[in-house]
Order: sequence, then C-alpha cells, then structure tokens
Amino acid sequence: MSARRPSEHGAAGAARTGATPGVPRGNPQAEGGRVSVERSDEDMVLKLIERSRLLIALSDEIPTETKLQTQPLLKQLEQLMAEGDGDRDLGRISGTHALLVRELREFADLDALLGAMETFLPR
Repeated sequence: MSARRPSEHGAAGAARTGATPGVPRGNPQAEGGRVSVERSDEDMVLKLIERSRLLIALSDEIPTETKLQTQPLLKQLEQLMAEGDGDRDLGRISGTHALLVRELREFADLDALLGAMETFLPR
C-alpha cells in the first residue's frame, strides 16, 4: 500500500472541481448554492407578483393592451395582500387572481407563476 501524496494541483485543482479548500462538500455556500430562507405565504405571493410584473413588462409576446389591463390588477392584488390578516378580503383576492389567470393563461411562463401564486394565496 502506498502513502497518499498531496495533490499536484493544490488549490487550483480544488477551484477547477468547484470545491473550496478547507470547506467540506455538501455545504451549500461552498458549492455556490444558497441557504434557503423561510418565507411566509404573503412574502411568496408578493415575490411572485413582482416577478409577474417584471415578466409582463419585458415580454414582447404580450400585447400592450393586455399589459395595460394586467399591471393594475397585479398592483391591486399586492395591495390586498398587504392588508392585515384579519382585514383581508379573501373574495377580492381570489377574484383578482382569477382575472389575472384569465388574461394571462395563454402565456406559459405567466400561467406557471400564477399557478404557483395560487398555492400561497390566503383561503
């Protein structure tokens, strides 16, 4: 049995393989990953609203008329979600979301975002 020799590549070899010298594998920060953060359902909805707003603004596929109709609906949904838990109008939240789905269902990315958003909406 031969003794183990140190790697000829040292830290450069570690960089090439994506490993950080001295940090064990499986550490999300060492592998370029992110540590997950707990988010409330409200935070998730607000994040999905923001992503939807950005996607609508940047998309060349969405007609201007649809953009002008849906941006205020996203703003309304955002305001409804910002109200306190006891003051939320669940019917208006659900109705506003349904309008957005109806207007944007033909755009796959937005349909997916709105589907994910439904998971986190208050009931």
